[in-house]
Amino acid sequence: EAIAASRKAVQLKPDDPDVHTTMADLLQWKGDWDGAIASYRNLLKLRPRTPDLLSRLRGLDPTVLIPLGDLLRAKRDWDEAIAVYRMALEANPDQAPAHLGLGYALARRHRDQLDAAVAHIQKGCKCKEPAEAFFQLGLSFDPAFTGASARDKAIKVVDQKVAIACYRKALELNPDYAAPLPHLAAAL
Repeated sequence: EAIAASRKAVQLKPDDPDVHTTMADLLQWKGDWDGAIASYRNLLKLRPRTPDLLSRLRGLDPTVLIPLGDLLRAKRDWDEAIAVYRMALEANPDQAPAHLGLGYALARRHRDQLDAAVAHIQKGCKCKEPAEAFFQLGLSFDPAFTGASARDKAIKVVDQKVAIACYRKALELNPDYAAPLPHLAAAL
């Protein structure tokens, strides 16, 4: 019922960013990721990236760009997620959730560039040291921690290898950092 009312509001006020935001939130809550992404894209069309709107974009980042990036990342649309997170960081480089999302998306898309991903994760987690960021990245890949489904067996094998590499890197950077130890032991 709320979605039907929101659709009507979009028809009545197609230039109102608030109705598109509400529609995106409702669709995301319902689990309609494609619909939510379409609503976020419609909202972004209303807010073109021009210098005079930069301050408005900064205010929009946490409520529009980051959730859009999160949805794209959940759909494994790594390239678009990366682009959206970068747009959010261009508008406001201090957005920790954008750094975190960008780090995870970069790690998934470019597994050979984990150091770049970890730099963003470290900013996003506000980690004190890279070892902690590598541990967080390892958790994001670890099938035991993420609950990856059995139907994704090939992905699980690769993800587990990346998780192990991240746990080992965390321990290499700081041998006294104990958090990765039980996860590494379980993964091996």
